[in-house]
Amino acid sequence: MTTYPPPPAFAVERSGDRKLSTDRTVSATWVSQGSCPDTCSLKNAGCYAETGKSNIHTKRLNEAHALGNFTPEQIAEFEAKAIRRLKGKYDLRAHIVGDCKTVESAKIVADALNEYKQRSGKRVWTYTHALNVPRKVWGDVSILRSCENQNELLHEHNRGYACALVVPEPHVSHKPVKLKDGFTGIPCPFQVKKTASCKDCGLCMNDKHLHAKKLVIMFAPDHGTGKKVRKALQILPVIADNQCGNLTVTA
Repeated sequence: MTTYPPPPAFAVERSGDRKLSTDRTVSATWVSQGSCPDTCSLKNAGCYAETGKSNIHTKRLNEAHALGNFTPEQIAEFEAKAIRRLKGKYDLRAHIVGDCKTVESAKIVADALNEYKQRSGKRVWTYTHALNVPRKVWGDVSILRSCENQNELLHEHNRGYACALVVPEPHVSHKPVKLKDGFTGIPCPFQVKKTASCKDCGLCMNDKHLHAKKLVIMFAPDHGTGKKVRKALQILPVIADNQCGNLTVTA
């Protein structure tokens, strides 16, 4: 009897991730970290998906990847098939864990995500650390380029990406903060308890608006990852003015 390694990707119709929705009305995909760029400083060093219940899925997917020794494109094919099996009832968050580190793998997944958006009429969003994938590859998917310091923001903005920024310390308030090069940082509304879930917030689901306004979604460490994140980012302390909300990250 021929045996096959388990798939390195899966999709769920109704995610139980409390951050995504309070009523399990967001779909999601999970993918092996073999799909993630090696340039991501948080891989094995503070990645949200390596903590808590998420880590159960992450470990299983990584084990599947190790067994199958899949290429990024093969992983993308598994994810695309999983996306196409979804019914299309809910907004879709791609890559609770995982990414697309090559142009070809991004095209494979983007095609499936854009098909999902067209047939369902729902919102589709995700994030990427990939340095070599042009924004146009993702089409109408709302995708934020995950940045690890302010020096990346202008470069990624000019490539057409809206940006997210990992910051090393907890948010000091919910107020917008001034960043370099005319960008404005918005502390993740869920993290500062301004919204009940990603579904209710919707900011990351409209990257065109974020890009046009030079707005950057800022994510602070959570689930006890602060120490690892600070080490991974290898940055100097944050200087924050709690009163006016200005933020300067020196790197």
